[in-house]
Amino acid sequence: LYITACGVTCDQAKQLLDQRGIPYANKNPWASDEERAALKKLTGKTHVPVLIIGSAKLEGYDATQWNASLDLAGYPKAGDTTKKAAPTQNPAYPPKKPEDNTPEVPAPASPPR
Repeated sequence: LYITACGVTCDQAKQLLDQRGIPYANKNPWASDEERAALKKLTGKTHVPVLIIGSAKLEGYDATQWNASLDLAGYPKAGDTTKKAAPTQNPAYPPKKPEDNTPEVPAPASPPR
């Protein structure tokens, strides 16, 4: 979630995620040059709020659009205690794979018999 102290709009965006119990990381594009550059690369702008859900990018706050995208990704609705906060895997929003530069090591060969 790219957000600043932009006022009511940013407050509502954060509140929606909090009400749904969705974990998120705050990224403030005005707190560092790196965050601002990342947002500019992502959207071509530095306007907030911007919500990233998997590969989906929601620019500006629209509760209907945000809720629909969160529902599609499998996140729980507000007050839904039957689901965990983390979504089940949804092909529309594949999880990003962590970069792993560790080379694969084959299993040791069986000793000769």
